[in-house]
Amino acid sequence: MIVTVTAAPGVARGARRERVPANTVPAGPVPAGTVSAARVGGGTTVARVLAANGISARAVLPVSGAAGRRLAGGLVDGGVEVLALPAWPTDDVGAPGPAPEPRLPGDDLVDAVVRAATGAEWVVLCGDLAAQLPADVVATLVRRISAHGLAVAVAARGPALRHALAERPPLVALDLAELAELVDWPLWTLADVVAAAGRLRDQGTDAVLVSLRGQGAVLVDSAGAWYARSASEPRRPTDRHEDTLLAGFLAVGGSGALALLVGTAWAAAAACLPVGAVPGPRDIHPWLVTVHDVQGRSCLARAQLSGRSG
Repeated sequence: MIVTVTAAPGVARGARRERVPANTVPAGPVPAGTVSAARVGGGTTVARVLAANGISARAVLPVSGAAGRRLAGGLVDGGVEVLALPAWPTDDVGAPGPAPEPRLPGDDLVDAVVRAATGAEWVVLCGDLAAQLPADVVATLVRRISAHGLAVAVAARGPALRHALAERPPLVALDLAELAELVDWPLWTLADVVAAAGRLRDQGTDAVLVSLRGQGAVLVDSAGAWYARSASEPRRPTDRHEDTLLAGFLAVGGSGALALLVGTAWAAAAACLPVGAVPGPRDIHPWLVTVHDVQGRSCLARAQLSGRSG
Protein backbone atom coordinates (compact mmCIF):
# COMPACT_ATOMS: atom_id res chain seq x y z
CA MET A 1 0.00 0.00 0.00
CA ILE A 2 1.21 3.49 -0.91
CA VAL A 3 -0.53 6.44 0.73
CA THR A 4 -0.65 9.83 -0.97
CA VAL A 5 -1.50 13.10 0.75
CA THR A 6 -2.74 16.10 -1.23
CA ALA A 7 -3.56 19.17 0.84
CA ALA A 8 -4.87 21.24 -2.09
CA PRO A 9 -6.24 19.05 -4.90
CA GLY A 10 -8.08 20.50 -7.87
CA VAL A 11 -10.07 19.68 -10.96
CA ALA A 12 -8.32 21.11 -13.99
CA ARG A 13 -10.08 21.65 -17.28
CA GLY A 14 -8.45 20.93 -20.62
CA ALA A 15 -9.36 20.29 -24.22
CA ARG A 16 -9.84 16.68 -25.21
CA ARG A 17 -7.36 15.45 -27.79
CA GLU A 18 -6.54 12.29 -29.65
CA ARG A 19 -3.79 9.98 -28.43
CA VAL A 20 -0.33 11.07 -29.58
CA PRO A 21 1.79 8.29 -31.10
CA ALA A 22 4.69 7.43 -28.81
CA ASN A 23 7.43 8.55 -31.19
CA THR A 24 5.93 11.82 -32.41
CA VAL A 25 5.33 15.35 -31.23
CA PRO A 26 1.97 16.92 -32.18
CA ALA A 27 2.25 19.64 -34.81
CA GLY A 28 0.66 22.89 -33.71
CA PRO A 29 -1.52 23.62 -30.71
CA VAL A 30 -4.09 21.25 -29.29
CA PRO A 31 -7.32 22.07 -31.15
CA ALA A 32 -10.17 23.64 -29.24
CA GLY A 33 -13.00 21.27 -28.54
CA THR A 34 -15.18 19.78 -25.89
CA VAL A 35 -13.88 20.65 -22.44
CA SER A 36 -13.63 17.82 -19.95
CA ALA A 37 -12.71 17.65 -16.28
CA ALA A 38 -9.36 15.94 -15.73
CA ARG A 39 -8.43 14.96 -12.20
CA VAL A 40 -5.01 16.31 -11.35
CA GLY A 41 -3.13 17.46 -8.30
CA GLY A 42 0.03 15.72 -7.20
CA GLY A 43 -1.01 12.94 -4.86
CA THR A 44 -4.26 12.22 -6.66
CA THR A 45 -2.34 11.65 -9.91
CA VAL A 46 0.23 9.44 -8.17
CA ALA A 47 -2.56 7.36 -6.63
CA ARG A 48 -4.45 7.00 -9.93
CA VAL A 49 -1.34 5.86 -11.79
CA LEU A 50 -0.44 3.33 -9.10
CA ALA A 51 -3.96 1.89 -9.05
CA ALA A 52 -4.02 1.65 -12.86
CA ASN A 53 -0.95 -0.58 -12.62
CA GLY A 54 -2.19 -2.87 -9.88
CA ILE A 55 -0.51 -1.16 -6.91
CA SER A 56 -2.70 -0.58 -3.85
CA ALA A 57 -3.08 3.15 -3.26
CA ARG A 58 -4.87 5.22 -0.65
CA ALA A 59 -5.42 8.93 -1.28
CA VAL A 60 -5.86 11.33 1.62
CA LEU A 61 -7.37 14.63 0.57
CA PRO A 62 -9.93 17.27 1.56
CA VAL A 63 -13.33 16.82 -0.08
CA SER A 64 -15.89 19.61 -0.16
CA GLY A 65 -18.77 20.47 -2.46
CA ALA A 66 -19.67 19.03 -5.84
CA ALA A 67 -16.15 19.33 -7.24
CA GLY A 68 -14.70 17.44 -4.30
CA ARG A 69 -17.28 14.68 -4.61
CA ARG A 70 -16.53 14.33 -8.33
CA LEU A 71 -12.83 14.14 -7.57
CA ALA A 72 -13.26 11.49 -4.86
CA GLY A 73 -15.70 9.51 -7.00
CA GLY A 74 -13.29 9.47 -9.92
CA LEU A 75 -10.53 8.18 -7.69
CA VAL A 76 -12.73 5.40 -6.32
CA ASP A 77 -13.79 4.47 -9.86
CA GLY A 78 -10.10 4.18 -10.72
CA GLY A 79 -9.46 1.71 -7.91
CA VAL A 80 -8.05 4.16 -5.35
CA GLU A 81 -9.07 3.95 -1.71
CA VAL A 82 -10.04 7.45 -0.58
CA LEU A 83 -9.82 8.92 2.90
CA ALA A 84 -11.81 12.13 2.66
CA LEU A 85 -11.10 14.99 5.06
CA PRO A 86 -14.24 17.15 5.04
CA ALA A 87 -13.13 20.39 6.60
CA TRP A 88 -11.57 22.35 3.72
CA PRO A 89 -12.69 22.65 0.11
CA THR A 90 -11.42 21.08 -3.05
CA ASP A 91 -10.98 23.98 -5.45
CA ASP A 92 -12.56 23.78 -8.89
CA VAL A 93 -9.68 25.38 -10.74
CA GLY A 94 -10.75 27.99 -13.24
CA ALA A 95 -14.45 27.59 -12.43
CA PRO A 96 -16.72 29.71 -10.23
CA GLY A 97 -17.78 28.30 -6.90
CA PRO A 98 -18.83 29.10 -3.35
CA ALA A 99 -16.55 30.93 -0.96
CA PRO A 100 -14.00 28.66 0.75
CA GLU A 101 -15.09 26.97 3.94
CA PRO A 102 -12.92 26.96 7.09
CA ARG A 103 -9.96 24.64 6.64
CA LEU A 104 -8.86 21.83 8.88
CA PRO A 105 -6.17 22.94 11.35
CA GLY A 106 -2.70 21.59 10.68
CA ASP A 107 -2.60 19.40 13.78
CA ASP A 108 -5.79 17.61 12.78
CA LEU A 109 -4.41 17.03 9.28
CA VAL A 110 -1.27 15.48 10.74
CA ASP A 111 -3.28 13.17 13.01
CA ALA A 112 -5.50 12.06 10.12
CA VAL A 113 -2.53 11.31 7.86
CA VAL A 114 -0.66 9.36 10.54
CA ARG A 115 -3.73 7.18 11.07
CA ALA A 116 -4.15 6.63 7.33
CA ALA A 117 -0.48 5.71 6.92
CA THR A 118 -0.60 2.66 9.18
CA GLY A 119 1.00 -0.26 7.36
CA ALA A 120 1.99 1.74 4.28
CA GLU A 121 5.19 1.01 2.34
CA TRP A 122 5.50 4.68 1.40
CA VAL A 123 3.71 7.89 2.33
CA VAL A 124 3.86 10.55 -0.39
CA LEU A 125 3.34 14.21 0.56
CA CYS A 126 2.41 16.11 -2.58
CA GLY A 127 1.71 19.49 -4.11
CA ASP A 128 0.96 22.91 -2.73
CA LEU A 129 -0.41 23.58 0.72
CA ALA A 130 -3.99 24.70 1.14
CA ALA A 131 -4.39 28.21 2.47
CA GLN A 132 -4.35 28.59 6.26
CA LEU A 133 -2.19 25.51 6.76
CA PRO A 134 1.17 26.34 8.37
CA ALA A 135 4.24 26.13 6.13
CA ASP A 136 5.85 23.60 8.48
CA VAL A 137 2.96 21.12 8.38
CA VAL A 138 4.79 18.93 5.83
CA ALA A 139 7.87 18.90 8.06
CA THR A 140 5.66 17.84 10.96
CA LEU A 141 4.19 15.06 8.83
CA VAL A 142 7.65 13.81 7.88
CA ARG A 143 8.71 13.77 11.53
CA ARG A 144 5.55 12.06 12.81
CA ILE A 145 5.37 9.47 10.02
CA SER A 146 9.08 8.67 10.25
CA ALA A 147 8.69 8.10 13.98
CA HIS A 148 6.40 5.19 13.09
CA GLY A 149 9.12 3.61 10.94
CA LEU A 150 7.46 4.49 7.63
CA ALA A 151 9.22 5.78 4.51
CA VAL A 152 8.25 9.28 3.37
CA ALA A 153 8.58 10.83 -0.08
CA VAL A 154 8.17 14.61 -0.29
CA ALA A 155 6.91 16.16 -3.52
CA ALA A 156 5.75 19.40 -1.93
CA ARG A 157 6.45 22.93 -3.16
CA GLY A 158 8.14 26.11 -1.98
CA PRO A 159 8.38 26.85 1.75
CA ALA A 160 6.76 23.53 2.67
CA LEU A 161 9.59 21.66 0.94
CA ARG A 162 12.25 23.87 2.52
CA HIS A 163 10.89 23.10 5.99
CA ALA A 164 10.58 19.39 5.21
CA LEU A 165 14.25 19.03 4.23
CA ALA A 166 15.23 19.72 7.83
CA GLU A 167 13.46 16.48 8.83
CA ARG A 168 15.67 14.39 6.51
CA PRO A 169 13.01 12.64 4.37
CA PRO A 170 14.25 9.51 2.56
CA LEU A 171 13.17 10.84 -0.85
CA VAL A 172 12.49 14.25 -2.38
CA ALA A 173 10.88 14.44 -5.84
CA LEU A 174 10.69 17.68 -7.79
CA ASP A 175 11.08 19.17 -11.24
CA LEU A 176 13.86 21.23 -12.78
CA ALA A 177 12.35 24.64 -12.03
CA GLU A 178 11.63 23.74 -8.41
CA LEU A 179 15.18 22.48 -7.93
CA ALA A 180 16.62 25.68 -9.43
CA GLU A 181 14.47 27.76 -7.08
CA LEU A 182 15.60 25.79 -4.04
CA VAL A 183 19.33 26.09 -4.72
CA ASP A 184 19.05 29.58 -6.23
CA TRP A 185 21.31 29.04 -9.21
CA PRO A 186 20.60 28.35 -12.91
CA LEU A 187 20.59 24.74 -14.07
CA TRP A 188 21.90 24.57 -17.63
CA THR A 189 23.50 21.12 -17.76
CA LEU A 190 23.13 17.69 -16.23
CA ALA A 191 26.20 18.46 -14.15
CA ASP A 192 24.33 21.45 -12.71
CA VAL A 193 21.32 19.26 -11.90
CA VAL A 194 23.47 16.65 -10.18
CA ALA A 195 25.28 19.33 -8.16
CA ALA A 196 21.99 20.93 -7.11
CA ALA A 197 20.53 17.57 -6.10
CA GLY A 198 23.71 16.95 -4.12
CA ARG A 199 23.11 20.21 -2.29
CA LEU A 200 19.69 18.91 -1.21
CA ARG A 201 21.29 15.67 -0.05
CA ASP A 202 23.73 17.73 2.01
CA GLN A 203 20.68 19.24 3.73
CA GLY A 204 19.53 15.82 4.86
CA THR A 205 17.51 13.88 2.29
CA ASP A 206 18.76 10.45 1.22
CA ALA A 207 17.74 10.62 -2.45
CA VAL A 208 16.63 13.27 -4.93
CA LEU A 209 14.50 12.43 -7.98
CA VAL A 210 14.35 15.20 -10.59
CA SER A 211 11.88 15.33 -13.47
CA LEU A 212 13.34 17.05 -16.53
CA ARG A 213 9.86 17.20 -18.14
CA GLY A 214 10.27 15.88 -21.65
CA GLN A 215 14.01 15.31 -21.31
CA GLY A 216 14.09 12.35 -18.94
CA ALA A 217 14.91 12.24 -15.24
CA VAL A 218 17.84 12.30 -12.83
CA LEU A 219 18.34 10.36 -9.60
CA VAL A 220 21.04 11.28 -7.09
CA ASP A 221 21.49 9.13 -3.98
CA SER A 222 24.24 7.67 -1.81
CA ALA A 223 25.23 5.21 -4.55
CA GLY A 224 25.74 7.79 -7.30
CA ALA A 225 23.91 9.77 -9.96
CA TRP A 226 21.94 8.47 -12.95
CA TYR A 227 20.23 10.00 -15.95
CA ALA A 228 17.38 8.16 -17.70
CA ARG A 229 15.57 8.93 -20.94
CA SER A 230 12.96 7.02 -22.92
CA ALA A 231 13.13 6.85 -26.71
CA SER A 232 9.33 7.22 -26.72
CA GLU A 233 9.21 10.41 -24.66
CA PRO A 234 8.07 13.47 -26.63
CA ARG A 235 10.32 16.50 -26.22
CA ARG A 236 7.59 18.62 -24.71
CA PRO A 237 6.80 19.40 -21.09
CA THR A 238 3.86 17.81 -19.32
CA ASP A 239 2.51 18.66 -15.90
CA ARG A 240 2.04 14.95 -15.15
CA HIS A 241 5.67 13.99 -15.71
CA GLU A 242 6.84 14.44 -12.12
CA ASP A 243 3.83 12.69 -10.57
CA THR A 244 3.92 9.71 -12.96
CA LEU A 245 7.70 9.43 -12.65
CA LEU A 246 7.34 9.29 -8.87
CA ALA A 247 4.55 6.69 -9.04
CA GLY A 248 6.64 4.35 -11.18
CA PHE A 249 9.72 4.93 -9.04
CA LEU A 250 7.86 3.96 -5.86
CA ALA A 251 6.06 1.03 -7.50
CA VAL A 252 9.30 -0.98 -7.65
CA GLY A 253 10.71 -0.07 -4.27
CA GLY A 254 11.63 3.60 -4.49
CA SER A 255 15.41 3.37 -4.78
CA GLY A 256 18.17 2.82 -7.30
CA ALA A 257 18.67 2.87 -11.05
CA LEU A 258 16.03 0.20 -11.74
CA ALA A 259 13.36 2.30 -10.04
CA LEU A 260 14.52 5.30 -12.09
CA LEU A 261 14.18 3.25 -15.28
CA VAL A 262 10.64 2.15 -14.42
CA GLY A 263 9.57 5.63 -13.33
CA THR A 264 10.93 7.14 -16.55
CA ALA A 265 9.02 4.58 -18.61
CA TRP A 266 5.79 5.42 -16.79
CA ALA A 267 6.33 9.17 -17.26
CA ALA A 268 7.08 8.75 -20.97
CA ALA A 269 3.88 6.75 -21.38
CA ALA A 270 1.84 9.45 -19.65
CA ALA A 271 3.23 12.10 -22.01
CA CYS A 272 1.76 10.21 -24.97
CA LEU A 273 -1.76 9.99 -23.57
CA PRO A 274 -4.69 12.42 -23.72
CA VAL A 275 -5.13 15.00 -20.99
CA GLY A 276 -6.46 13.36 -17.83
CA ALA A 277 -5.55 9.79 -18.83
CA VAL A 278 -3.05 7.72 -16.86
CA PRO A 279 -0.86 4.96 -18.30
CA GLY A 280 -1.58 1.30 -17.70
CA PRO A 281 0.59 -1.77 -18.31
CA ARG A 282 -0.08 -1.80 -22.07
CA ASP A 283 1.12 1.81 -22.42
CA ILE A 284 4.44 1.40 -20.59
CA HIS A 285 7.60 0.31 -22.44
CA PRO A 286 10.58 0.10 -20.06
CA TRP A 287 12.78 -1.50 -22.73
CA LEU A 288 12.86 1.88 -24.51
CA VAL A 289 14.54 3.55 -21.52
CA THR A 290 18.30 4.00 -21.28
CA VAL A 291 19.93 4.72 -17.91
CA HIS A 292 23.41 6.26 -17.76
CA ASP A 293 25.77 6.69 -14.84
CA VAL A 294 26.20 10.47 -15.01
CA GLN A 295 29.41 10.55 -13.00
CA GLY A 296 30.96 7.95 -15.27
CA ARG A 297 30.07 9.72 -18.51
CA SER A 298 31.44 13.23 -18.75
CA CYS A 299 29.71 13.75 -22.11
CA LEU A 300 26.37 13.59 -20.32
CA ALA A 301 27.53 16.04 -17.68
CA ARG A 302 28.31 18.51 -20.46
CA ALA A 303 25.05 17.95 -22.33
CA GLN A 304 23.07 21.15 -22.67
CA LEU A 305 19.48 21.04 -21.45
CA SER A 306 17.14 22.76 -23.87
CA GLY A 307 15.86 25.88 -22.12
CA ARG A 308 17.16 27.28 -18.88
CA SER A 309 15.95 27.08 -15.30
CA GLY A 310 16.58 29.96 -12.99
